Amino acid sequence: MIETRVRVSFSSFRSRLAALLPALGRFRLAMIDAADPRVARQIAQKRRLMARDLAGSSAADSRAEPASPGRPAPGNHAVKRWVVLDLGGRPPSERYDPWSSPDDHAIRFAGLGADGAGSRLVTLRELRERLPNRAWAPMPPHDWHCVTGWSALGLQLRGAPLDAVLAHLERGDPEGDPAARGAPRPDWTCLFQTSADGYETGVDRRDLAGAFLAVEWKPPAPENAAASDHRETGFRVIPPEHGGPRLVFPALFGWKSAKWLSVVEFRPALDAGFWERLGCHPRARWAKGERWAEARGKRAAWIAAAGATDAYRVVFGVRTWEFVMVWGGWLVGVVARLAGALKRR
Repeated sequence: MIETRVRVSFSSFRSRLAALLPALGRFRLAMIDAADPRVARQIAQKRRLMARDLAGSSAADSRAEPASPGRPAPGNHAVKRWVVLDLGGRPPSERYDPWSSPDDHAIRFAGLGADGAGSRLVTLRELRERLPNRAWAPMPPHDWHCVTGWSALGLQLRGAPLDAVLAHLERGDPEGDPAARGAPRPDWTCLFQTSADGYETGVDRRDLAGAFLAVEWKPPAPENAAASDHRETGFRVIPPEHGGPRLVFPALFGWKSAKWLSVVEFRPALDAGFWERLGCHPRARWAKGERWAEARGKRAAWIAAAGATDAYRVVFGVRTWEFVMVWGGWLVGVVARLAGALKRR
């Protein structure tokens, strides 16, 4: 019995270790029967995506599929629920807690004023009271597209349009510090987000169409639940596993929406964040297939990793695939943090 448990544990660890590390791509594929027709179809699909991505030309962009609400992103498959993915380092409640007193939760906005030197804390109460009826606005059903190959369709979210947030910043706080007042710096081209766990990502100003601050989420009703059990009261502050209140960008892949959002800074240039530094595309427009950066080595490695993990879904089912994705993301986070700590020494 003990020997069996050890073997199972080792097998689980091997699956976790192989999940998202590109260097182990060939090892991962060796565990799967490439002759299986289902696997062959998935591999062929990813090779087509790789060929398109590695071309990296403007002509490829012009042929990209148009945005299709209610459908998975090109190359993705639909999932029944919003998959939980993070880097395994969720911030403690004393550092980030929008759930015990949501109205008092604050986000810092920096890069304000003519010179960009201003900053200001803005509470959720301030933003909500600026909206019609002083209530969070329902957003259009949102399709969440993940670069790892899945799309959760029709998420029901409520919050504040980004335009309303910017307008609130422009009005300023008459009772606050004069240095903290004003609109974002006039030359800003990047909306840079920092999470309470240290995660970072930058969004190009050109990609903000339809963006909003999502504060509440209505989980889908269980399949066997009566409609009367899932009314408007089903909305709640986005739970910890999905990162609490966060900015959402309908045109972009999900990694551009930082969980546990702590700071939003308006910068004059588009700066790379966590995943961008590891080889993901700086803009991440899902309809244009912008998953991987132009550096061919990084792009090819990430595409190979995505194809291999998708093979797990085909061969072993969604549960195993999700396990590999979740633990793989955790492991990538650990490795990246260790590498960063060693680099700083």
